[in-house]
Amino acid sequence: MSTVPNDPVTPNKMDLQYYVNLKAGNGLFRSDYTLYAENNKTRDMVDSFLTEPNLWDGQFGVSMINLANILPDVSHSSASQIRRHCGVVNPAT
Repeated sequence: MSTVPNDPVTPNKMDLQYYVNLKAGNGLFRSDYTLYAENNKTRDMVDSFLTEPNLWDGQFGVSMINLANILPDVSHSSASQIRRHCGVVNPAT
């Protein structure tokens, strides 16, 4: 399986380099750059993270908790699964 780092500058480090890249127009996803360039709220948030890194630390924790609390859509249960390893579809049972 091939992978693409979200941040080629510091791919193995959890840091703010992705936002540095984004601000410089070198984000991985065009949608992220569009949100940064065309949305004042998003741009202000990214700029705040870069000037006050402790804000990012706190928000990252909150975001991970929110993500963990998302429940699967059981209305399509045959198409949904909770993966044992996020990068690999569970084997058929």
